[in-house]
Amino acid sequence: SIDESAFQNCSGLISIKVEEGNAIYDSRDDCNAIIKTADNKLIIGCQNTVIPRSVTSIGGLAFLKCSGLMSVTIPTSVTIIGSNSFQGCSSLTSITIPISVTSIGNWAFSGCNSLTSVTIKKKEPLKIYYGSFSNRANATLYVPIGSKGAYEGAYYWNAFKEILEYEPIYILGDANEDETLDEYDINTIVDDSVAFFYNLSSEHSDWLYFYIDGYRRGYWSGNTGWQRYARLLPAGQHRLEWIYRKDASGSQHDDCARIDDLRLPLALWQQPAGTPMADTHTIAIRQPGEQALRPFTISPNPAASLIRITHDSQPVDRTITLIDNLGRTVDKIKIHRHTSPTQYSTTHLRLGTYTLVLPLNAGVYIQKLTVIR
Repeated sequence: SIDESAFQNCSGLISIKVEEGNAIYDSRDDCNAIIKTADNKLIIGCQNTVIPRSVTSIGGLAFLKCSGLMSVTIPTSVTIIGSNSFQGCSSLTSITIPISVTSIGNWAFSGCNSLTSVTIKKKEPLKIYYGSFSNRANATLYVPIGSKGAYEGAYYWNAFKEILEYEPIYILGDANEDETLDEYDINTIVDDSVAFFYNLSSEHSDWLYFYIDGYRRGYWSGNTGWQRYARLLPAGQHRLEWIYRKDASGSQHDDCARIDDLRLPLALWQQPAGTPMADTHTIAIRQPGEQALRPFTISPNPAASLIRITHDSQPVDRTITLIDNLGRTVDKIKIHRHTSPTQYSTTHLRLGTYTLVLPLNAGVYIQKLTVIR
């Protein structure tokens, strides 16, 4: 067996590898760590550890006094951060606690004297005690928008130097709101593509990485301006990740990375084979077993105040789900089987692009609506 503190104080340790075939431990995905295979628990790490997404807990003392550790990404698979797990990591300047974490152990980040930025994804404060963030009097706590009051009223959390709210990253299709598109979010029906614009404003030593299924497919640094990236995404389940890594050498420009105009495949939304789209504003509807195509139209589109949804008579009433560009359901529109057109006011909607989703027995039909003023 390997004791959890076996490599404590090894501040210069840069590589750890368990020999393949070990029945108890592994170093999966070249992670530079020791993981207890049976329960996916990371028990020993080093300054170059990359925590795999299959790890569910970080053991007590895992990074004890790893003074060379400057940054680490805790994936959304992790639910437990053990006691003293990062104690004495004196070069660690920032940490993000993902929404998946349900427990932070005592003294987890004690002695992290350079830790001045803590971001937590949960809106409800976790209960923590006994020095979990010993440098909190000198650190800023970043919490999701709308949750500042809860943290200001929560024991221990309210002792941070300041508490600031941030706007979470909303990604269409991010079902579990972890700001990452992973295998639980994306399941493409046919070969398709993912596309987005990126803009880096940073040093050349800071990098934005884009991963598909754990493989790096793009990486950028410096001051790029807005650039477009696109890549084929074959049918099946996929994990998409955007990771921004900053070194500790300094700051330049805006010191950040931005993603915009993200275009994703229609995950789990299937259009029946042989049912064509007439144009960008028209969907041809066919009931199972019927030969005739029934046009479903929205006009005007773009719309400033009112739209008309025109359709042939339907055998049953149907409901269209209206989704905003953040992936959130904002309304349900009832389509009565013998009433056409159906009128719908858009005056309560913010400007932007919306998706109308109509489920059918043979699949789902989707149409875009643009709201203007």
